[in-house]
Amino acid sequence: MIMSDADGAVLGSASRVAAARRARRVLPGLSIPLDGIARLAARLLDTPTGLVTVVGGARDDFLGAHGLPEQFLGRRAARDYSLCRHVVAADHPVAVDDMTTDRTLRTHRLVAEHGVRAFAGVPLRDTRDRPVGALTVVDTRPRHWTDQEQSTLVEIAALIGPIPADDPVDTAMAALAEPATAATSTADDTADGTADRTADRTADGIAADGGVNAAVRSEVRGGFITALLDAVQVGVLAVDSSGRPVLFNRILRHIDPRLDDATPEQALAMVQQRLYHLDGQPVAPDDTAAARALRGEHVRDFRTVVRTPDRPDRYLLTNSAPILAADGQRLGAVSTISDITDRLRAERLRDGELAIARILADADTLDQAAPELVEHLGEVLGWSFTSLWLVDPVNPDTLRQVARWSAPGVDLDDLIPDVIPRDLAGLAELVETGTSLWLPDLTRTPQQQSEPLRVFTTACAGRGLRTAMLAAIDPGGGAGGDGGTPGLIACLTSRAEDDEFLVAGLLDAVAEQIGHFLTRHHASDLAGQLAHAKDDFVALAGHAIRTPLTSIFSYTELLLEDPTLTADSRELVEVISRNAIGLNTVVVGLLDLAALETGEDPLRSTDVDLPALVTAALDAVGPAAAASGVHLHTTTPPTLTVPGDPRRLRQVVDNLLYNAIKYSPHGGDVHLTLTAAPTTVELTVTDHGIGVPAAERHRLFRRFYRASNAAHTSIPGTGLGLTLASAIVDAHHGTITIHNPNTGGTTITVHLPRPTATGD
Repeated sequence: MIMSDADGAVLGSASRVAAARRARRVLPGLSIPLDGIARLAARLLDTPTGLVTVVGGARDDFLGAHGLPEQFLGRRAARDYSLCRHVVAADHPVAVDDMTTDRTLRTHRLVAEHGVRAFAGVPLRDTRDRPVGALTVVDTRPRHWTDQEQSTLVEIAALIGPIPADDPVDTAMAALAEPATAATSTADDTADGTADRTADRTADGIAADGGVNAAVRSEVRGGFITALLDAVQVGVLAVDSSGRPVLFNRILRHIDPRLDDATPEQALAMVQQRLYHLDGQPVAPDDTAAARALRGEHVRDFRTVVRTPDRPDRYLLTNSAPILAADGQRLGAVSTISDITDRLRAERLRDGELAIARILADADTLDQAAPELVEHLGEVLGWSFTSLWLVDPVNPDTLRQVARWSAPGVDLDDLIPDVIPRDLAGLAELVETGTSLWLPDLTRTPQQQSEPLRVFTTACAGRGLRTAMLAAIDPGGGAGGDGGTPGLIACLTSRAEDDEFLVAGLLDAVAEQIGHFLTRHHASDLAGQLAHAKDDFVALAGHAIRTPLTSIFSYTELLLEDPTLTADSRELVEVISRNAIGLNTVVVGLLDLAALETGEDPLRSTDVDLPALVTAALDAVGPAAAASGVHLHTTTPPTLTVPGDPRRLRQVVDNLLYNAIKYSPHGGDVHLTLTAAPTTVELTVTDHGIGVPAAERHRLFRRFYRASNAAHTSIPGTGLGLTLASAIVDAHHGTITIHNPNTGGTTITVHLPRPTATGD
């Protein structure tokens, strides 16, 4: 499959090279997104690079590309960098799994310089079945190209189809010229008196007829090219060898309506007067792209800006090249000029939106972020004035100005107060519906606008401002006091602005970010209030409840020691004592849980011998198990060490064992298993008791939650044991889960992390 010496004749064939040159001209004019084809091939075959290439005699031209290295951003590659010529030479699909194992390709420059290892390609042919290029995917890892992948590549190449072998411009001109040349021939035949005499024309007559047809074709060609260049969606400027403009097409005149009726010379002069470099320096006549091309330079991606009074700046991207005769004589220069204003502005607004997101992310309050936010917003938009208004928390019927920014030389302090009524005519609907208001020309405020708004816009117009926009801030209702919009962003500019879509998109996005910021901080405030409530409760439980409980314990003990206490009274005192003990258990559990969650009682980590800890826990619960007739079974390794707090881990094991014993039937079994994996320890406790309904398992670790089947039994419980166990396991960066085995009952599994090299 790799090109041999004989294949060089195919690549160097004059007819194939000419066909490749023609394909290089024709392919970009087809209604096929060649970059999209390259990207589609790369993604479907999971490669970093895809190429649609025309292979000429000495170089490759990448007419469609995805994932090109920076070295090839000019979309050309010399012969010694080419992979596609191997596909063209083979004239059938080629797939190489590993170039380093191929005798011909192992020293290829792409292998050494860019780490390329594998490629697959399909030839692209013209309508005369000549291979002129290839659709190729390139990978930096060795891989086996499957039949399915190669079939996919063939199907993608079919989207391009056979490339027209004839220049469509020449074909179209021939078709346009045919009626005119036919009419000329008919007139000549009529003048000769008979059609039969046509066959007897002299050589001079044939030459004269050919000259007439050539003149017609030349006229058609000129009209065709003019119409074509006026129809394309890119600006085209052509100048002759003296620099005089001979073409200034229609799309290029859209830069300024005043260019519509100007001659090419007038139009070029008007644009050059307003043409600037991006740094603000005027572009000298000798520094224009066309002038540089006239000196023989190929100019690519030359960026300039056209500044017209009372109109938005227009940013242009120009590519220019000299026009050469066959003998190399410089005939002139041609430039293609794209208006990239919208693209650049969209990129700038996107970057501005990200910057504003960072400003909000770094701020603790909106008041803190607001000054930098409105300044950045004004600079990104290039507008004259920006301000941020929020509903006043003290007086929700008003909007207060949180921050404002003005460009140098703009002073609106006397026009814009710091506080305005929320129901100000013209703003009420905007505030309540969360919509935007666009005023493209303040000198012509619509009559349906309210009188106060019309007075304000007229005053702004008197200060030289032309366009305004207001965007509502909606945080979802909570922070506005009554569920309404809590604020507005107001922006004004001194220039005419016609791009409502981009401006509104940015302001709406910023308003949404501010709304989310307010929502998050409202939620944070609520969380803080909840934390304070929790602290208050812990303080209450620790003092206001435990102190009376201590008195109750003391008095019930004294009463129970009284020998004169009657049996009925003793029973009542015992009920008081049991309930006090239960309440104390809840209080102690809550205090313990709160201390763990708040960090007041941090973990005291050390190396914990889990088998020894489990053995001690089993000894402690042994009497309770024996009293319930429950049999305990354990499986543990001799040694197994994990980092952790031994007291807290003992609480986990105790809680799991007591729970299992408590819910096991008389004569039941409880199994505890301890096993080790390379990075974790697994502790499981299984009982054969009443189990947990599947729909309730995810709630079992919540505070005070008891499964419905347990709550309806006489088995006591607080609903805090598993909550505390879960909190302890989480503090050790572990997990705790619950499920019901097929044999019935419940299995609780704890996973704890352990160092990878423990010696266990």
